[in-house]
Amino acid sequence: MRATPIIRKEVADHLSSKRFPLLVALILLSGLATSYLGVQSILQGPMRETEQTLAFLRLLTGGGGSPTLSFAYFIGLFGPIVGIALSFDSINREMASGSMLKILSNPIYRDSVILGKIIAGLLIILLITFSSTGIVVGFNMLVAGFGPTIEGAFRIIYFAITSFLYISLWFSIGLLFSVLFRRTTTSALASIALWVFLSIFFYLIADVIAAEISGIRYYFPSPPITAIIAYYELRSAISRISPLTLYTEVANVLLNPEIRTTGLFYVYAPNLPSPQPLNLDMSMALAWPSFSALIAGFIIVLTFSILLFLRAEIRPSWA
Repeated sequence: MRATPIIRKEVADHLSSKRFPLLVALILLSGLATSYLGVQSILQGPMRETEQTLAFLRLLTGGGGSPTLSFAYFIGLFGPIVGIALSFDSINREMASGSMLKILSNPIYRDSVILGKIIAGLLIILLITFSSTGIVVGFNMLVAGFGPTIEGAFRIIYFAITSFLYISLWFSIGLLFSVLFRRTTTSALASIALWVFLSIFFYLIADVIAAEISGIRYYFPSPPITAIIAYYELRSAISRISPLTLYTEVANVLLNPEIRTTGLFYVYAPNLPSPQPLNLDMSMALAWPSFSALIAGFIIVLTFSILLFLRAEIRPSWA
């Protein structure tokens, strides 16, 4: 493989950089802290065996009673920082220093350079994601005194794959800005600004758009049920543009078998009279639309990054 030397160099640079242990600590410490709080919460009272099978999975999505204090929540919040930190200066830093021109002056193709950087970054994300998830799950087993079932173990593995894909999406966004902008500070600020916008302010915009389209605020004294349903469905559909919403939906469905829909309204079918936990296949089918949207976003952004790099003009730093 022509990109193998580039992959080795980039992996070594990432592992030897000062940012690598900081990124691992950011994810790992937040996961261990929330897991400890969750374990203390579920051990306060007795549990039946059927409850125990679901309790371990809830430790990753808010076992302490608050869904905003969970391992999945902190990956959704801080995962973009990991992806952006690994890619925001991967291209423009070498262009500014002139090392990119020296690399390409050798018999090395451009596609080998960009593919080597992408594969190396994805390997580091894979290492961080699966190692952090494994350590947190092992810590939960040690403190709680019990572990997941075989199906629960597969749910955790699929959750780790989803986390890897979510962070990789933000890695591709940082890489895109690294190709677009010549200055590393500009690409970093653009990536962080997009992360803040899609993770915080976009939900406010989605709420305003849904309220205007459904006309819920024009009814007096109270809106009809049809307008309320339209408002919530529109807000939910618009918010799925944010990768955080897609990741949260997939993580919640995989780690909570009792969730039967990603929407706000659900009508039980005649053959499902009681809310029994879904099996793994049904949960994966329910999470697949959001999961496939993450895959599509990752491929599209990464393709744009590769095409822009292949067509970019690389000049000496003094030119």
